[in-house]
Amino acid sequence: MSVWLGPADDTSDMVMDYLNHLGEEAQACGMERLEDPVHIKWCELATKPVEYRDKGKIADGGNIMYHLKEEDDSGKEIKVAQLWTNNLYYSISDRHDADMLFPVEAMATFFKRKWWSRIWVLQEFALAKAVGFVCGKKTLTRRKCTAALGTFTTYREVILTSIRANDRKLTEYESAVAEADFDPRPKMILGIRKNIHKAQFTLMSLLKMTCIEYNQSMKQREHSLQATDPKDKIYGLLGIASDYDVLKLIAERDALRVIPNYVLSCAEIFTEFAMAMMMQGYPSILSLCQSPKSISGLPSWVPDWSTPLKLQLQATMSINEPVLSPQYLACGSSSAAKIQFFWTDKHETVCSIDGLILDKIAATGTTYSDITEKSKDAVAWVREWIRVLNNLSKQRTGAYESDDERILAVFRVTTADFCVDEAGKWARATEKGLAAASMVHG
Repeated sequence: MSVWLGPADDTSDMVMDYLNHLGEEAQACGMERLEDPVHIKWCELATKPVEYRDKGKIADGGNIMYHLKEEDDSGKEIKVAQLWTNNLYYSISDRHDADMLFPVEAMATFFKRKWWSRIWVLQEFALAKAVGFVCGKKTLTRRKCTAALGTFTTYREVILTSIRANDRKLTEYESAVAEADFDPRPKMILGIRKNIHKAQFTLMSLLKMTCIEYNQSMKQREHSLQATDPKDKIYGLLGIASDYDVLKLIAERDALRVIPNYVLSCAEIFTEFAMAMMMQGYPSILSLCQSPKSISGLPSWVPDWSTPLKLQLQATMSINEPVLSPQYLACGSSSAAKIQFFWTDKHETVCSIDGLILDKIAATGTTYSDITEKSKDAVAWVREWIRVLNNLSKQRTGAYESDDERILAVFRVTTADFCVDEAGKWARATEKGLAAASMVHG
């Protein structure tokens, strides 16, 4: 498959040449498939003094040997050997006699071309065995582009890791790499074929990956993919969804219309898809319902996939995980959730789900997303968030036995009463985490 990225401009020819050259060098190091071993080795190099180089040989050992064991049905061992990771690192690091420094601004501009933001691109990339890019008169293979962008991403992570390890100052070049405003969508698109072969991606997983905008503090920038026809935000992903056959069975059984049908309105498509998702066991989809909505006639319980959705206090633990954490448990248990749908005389679709009455809303405050959009200071965000919650906690007198209990409740809400434990999984907030929140407040 050949992809036309558009006409050449003042910088595109230079970037295409650079990506071709860097991609070839990075491929030799296995950058497409060995990001973790390369990252580990580069972190070691980044924490060392500048190495003496003599006639292309590196004082600390030259080439590195990696053995990766992946067993298939035949028990065959796959070996990837003699990766010249040192040479590649020194060629892109300005702390050494580099000859391939990243043209950071030019690369950022190149990867912001509109083609990288389209929803149909994801399916095309996932299904095509080979892809070539054409920009002006220059060409670039998918493998080289993936390896080159992987090199940049890995080097940026190494810089940030070495800062934390050594508490050292960055060079001007390292600062430019670390703070580069790179669009994250090209990396997602370039890696989709490998990812869907490694893991199952349900339609819900793909929608979460292509429609949710993460907090600006996470350096994710704009993450969602776009479509001229908003119906394609769903239809453009069906071809690579691992649960498409399951969705078809649900549609046939319950007379839902999930398979492509452009005669239907966007509101009908989004509504019936939401119904299918909840029948499949994903009541967490309700957490993605946000206002205002751009699609008219959309029920309040149906997410508007046509606009970027923002996470509030939930998060995603894995790229292919279809649900958000913590899960939607308004009824106390996901297995106890009894979901029903019915229609009013005005042909409005209504969703009924069991829930628990916890309290009445006494007052409303500012959302966390509203706070983060006003400032780039993360500490200021937390302090303002605690201030808002603290004021809300004072709305009802007698709700707490003491002021200390009220403040503790504020801190629990601040952290959504959960944290990441030592195993990297979500867990109930610990005293240590709550103490950290109180220190920020103080």
